[in-house]
Amino acid sequence: TNNISVRSSDSPAIKICKEQANKILNYKLVESTAWRADFSDVFEKFVQHIFKEVAKETGGKLFANFKFQSKTSKHYSWELKYIEPDAIYQKDNFLVFIDAKYRSNLYNKFGNSETLKEDHRRDLHQIMAYSSFSKTNLKYGFLCYPSNELEIKTITYKNGINEVTITISVIGIPLKKEIIGEAKRLFADELNT
Repeated sequence: TNNISVRSSDSPAIKICKEQANKILNYKLVESTAWRADFSDVFEKFVQHIFKEVAKETGGKLFANFKFQSKTSKHYSWELKYIEPDAIYQKDNFLVFIDAKYRSNLYNKFGNSETLKEDHRRDLHQIMAYSSFSKTNLKYGFLCYPSNELEIKTITYKNGINEVTITISVIGIPLKKEIIGEAKRLFADELNT
């Protein structure tokens, strides 16, 4: 629409909102309000969007922000009441836990910073915790970071006691609309493998 009609029956608050909307629609802004976007949320939604498309194409399902509830009668004030992976890809009995992290790790591949190491360690522990909810002995996680180029690096960890294996794919995803098609193909191939 180009104009929102202001009616005499509108409440004063509604009239003010409609007048402001008309200023925005007509680019006649006198006042402006600063706003910001939390790019960790933007990146998470971008990753979820790509994997939702992959799920459609591969016959799987994607559960975004699925919560694993804590089952206890009393909680400490600092205790988590649930944990929530960014996404879970499911096809039959196959589960892949997906976590998007808006961090600079893949822009600093050869950096030796303790902060990078500690952040990555926490990210690994988190995706491994999510993967523990899979009933299979082969567990999978995708740890997604922003990157200059689309890339996948696979790391496999094996428990020598009970032979349980977890494979974590560290995925670099440029935050660009143009890569969505290529990313879908790459991730679908990775899931099929």
